[in-house]
Amino acid sequence: MTEEYSEDNLISRTERYLSQSVLISVKESIKTLKSCEGLMPLAETLDIPQRCIEAIAERALSADPSLFGWPVNDGRGSSNPLLWNGIETSVRRKGTSRTTTSDSWLEELALLSLPLFKRLILAMRARDLSPDVIESCLMYYAKKYIPGISRSNRKPPSSSVVSETEQRELLEAIITNLPSENSSRSSIATRFLFGLLRTANILNASEASRAALERKIGSQLEQATLDDLLIPSYSYLNETLYDVDCVERILGYFLDGLEAGIEGEIGDGSIRPPAMMLVGKLIDENARLFDDGLYRAVDVYLKAHPWVAEEEREKICGVMDCQKLTLEACTHAAQNERLPLRAVVQVLFFEQLQLRHAITGSILAAEAAPPDSGRPSNLQLEQEGESAVGAAQMSARGEQR
Repeated sequence: MTEEYSEDNLISRTERYLSQSVLISVKESIKTLKSCEGLMPLAETLDIPQRCIEAIAERALSADPSLFGWPVNDGRGSSNPLLWNGIETSVRRKGTSRTTTSDSWLEELALLSLPLFKRLILAMRARDLSPDVIESCLMYYAKKYIPGISRSNRKPPSSSVVSETEQRELLEAIITNLPSENSSRSSIATRFLFGLLRTANILNASEASRAALERKIGSQLEQATLDDLLIPSYSYLNETLYDVDCVERILGYFLDGLEAGIEGEIGDGSIRPPAMMLVGKLIDENARLFDDGLYRAVDVYLKAHPWVAEEEREKICGVMDCQKLTLEACTHAAQNERLPLRAVVQVLFFEQLQLRHAITGSILAAEAAPPDSGRPSNLQLEQEGESAVGAAQMSARGEQR
């Protein structure tokens, strides 16, 4: 088969075919790599799998990351300007519909065995490939072989791993190779990560894998939804339906990353980054500007449970910050007989502060305004303000008695 016996013999023809027809096309390289699985270890001695892996990684490196995930065709001979090394992409433009195709290179990639797929991902990571590309490959491969990743699609995967052990091995391999950087499709990736986490709990994956997932989710928690946070609890030790401890850990990772990112940039707690505000609305933490809604929730609960002891009511009221109650909420809370005495005292204190601030603002505004014979004097404003504060305090105390 060598040139010693005949010119243009089988080896040279095979090499020419690989170089000119296979290795220039991602799809053909994947097909050849798949064929090598049945020829191991002979294919390894000829270095064909490694050459195919390097060819795929190099083509992916030189491609536009936005092309990944779109349906693709074999496009040899096509004049399409988006022809990428033998793969023609279909692109959605404004006012036109996206062309769909029956096959894609991601589907071909998902046919690889786990060992070859891991080698390909490692080659991509070694070339500093875009996180979007690597994430697309991992997402497609995981959804094909691991059931239950997506809540929106309850259909069984098109291919299934034989045993639970193999599913766990595949899952942990996916988690290990996740890019540390956040992709541009954060909301989609976050939903996928929560799916991996639920599956990791079911398959009893290693603690290291679950911790890595929680840390990854925490880095982009602002992209999560309430449905994402509803992680079922599979432990007999937990009395809750959902895994609250897991959500607390994820929130801790988010706060750690947030503090590390803004350290030295924000002087006081009054300035809140957008991520904090988004997570605050999702989990209901200190990012809330006002606690009026939380006060209403506490009031409704105490009204529905009038038998709760004073000590327990104090603990329940401890979840709200009286400093974040508006003046209207303070007025209502000061006359609320369901609140414990300690909470009422706090409300009255902060209500007085708000009234004084309001009076101070009125005085400053009056001093800054031009003289007007019909406008009351500063002394009159101050006397009226003090009378209003005293009347409010007396009214609240009378209601408490």
